[in-house]
Amino acid sequence: MNASRRWQRMAGDITIRQVWAHMLSRSWGKLVPPVIIVLAVLGPLFAVRILYAEMAAVALVTRPDSGGPILIPASCNKPRAELGKDYIVADGRVVRGRAIKRGCFYTVSAFKRLFPERFEIDNPKTFRVQQLTTNTRLLSPSIWHGVGVLVSSILAPLLILVVAMLKSGIELSRGGVARSDGA
Repeated sequence: MNASRRWQRMAGDITIRQVWAHMLSRSWGKLVPPVIIVLAVLGPLFAVRILYAEMAAVALVTRPDSGGPILIPASCNKPRAELGKDYIVADGRVVRGRAIKRGCFYTVSAFKRLFPERFEIDNPKTFRVQQLTTNTRLLSPSIWHGVGVLVSSILAPLLILVVAMLKSGIELSRGGVARSDGA
């Protein structure tokens, strides 16, 4: 006996159509289709924005003159700093850290050059003090973080549907709720 027949026998011959109809008859189930549609449409759009921001940050730290794989938060109004070469601006985007309204993240070499008074050679406290003064974490950008956000934005609607259908199926198999098709 295959697994689907075994499941049907355990569930009392409940079909997917009955589970779907039962889910839509419940107050929580009526919200599932609109939520799935909104997540399926808007989730990937926001995830692509995050992926592009992450790719820009990775391109900045992988340059030979970047000084290291991290970006350091600091003030944005620094003369002689070039956008895309010395720093990136995170405008309400998340780049491997917490979302901020507006902030600049400098490469290690640009931070040494533009903020010499704040940088002490071979002192890890330099970065810790900078994190505390700006109230923003150092960024360690990774393409895999952006790809992970994109994949989860695609899988989230499917996961919500599966959980809702399982909940509905469990309710039907318990028999505590009358089946919606009159069976």
